[in-house]
Amino acid sequence: MIEVVLMRAALEIAAPQIAPEIRDRYAFDIAQAVDDVETGFAVVATAEAESTFDTDIEHCICKPWQCDQGKAAGLYQLHARWYDGYSQAQICESNPLSTSLAVRALTQLRRITGSWEAAFARYRGAMKAGDPHVLRRVRLFQRLQRSVPVS
Repeated sequence: MIEVVLMRAALEIAAPQIAPEIRDRYAFDIAQAVDDVETGFAVVATAEAESTFDTDIEHCICKPWQCDQGKAAGLYQLHARWYDGYSQAQICESNPLSTSLAVRALTQLRRITGSWEAAFARYRGAMKAGDPHVLRRVRLFQRLQRSVPVS
């Protein structure tokens, strides 16, 4: 677990539009789920790119063009291969669960691919280098690394 204040600072940069109480809840969920700040930044970048921290998407209340037509769940838009035995309903009801599953997925992908950029691409399902959705995550991840003071 890392300090909540670091994830709160990252969320203030990544999602200034969300209400402070929701930001605090997300910061707590992320801090509880990660072992290092870098992974926390990767999780923040993923949620921002996948859902822009929309609380409706967090609870799987999606418009027809969102949530991959019902195939993805939660802030991190998890697909069934990452559910780890949980149901989509359980993921939609619990952001701490959704966050821990996203951390697990991203950590595994980082270990397999050797870089966060490649992990983001695999998570996204990108088939080509330079995918704009992947670059969005990479840019935010790098911005968080530069902007959030880690002591």
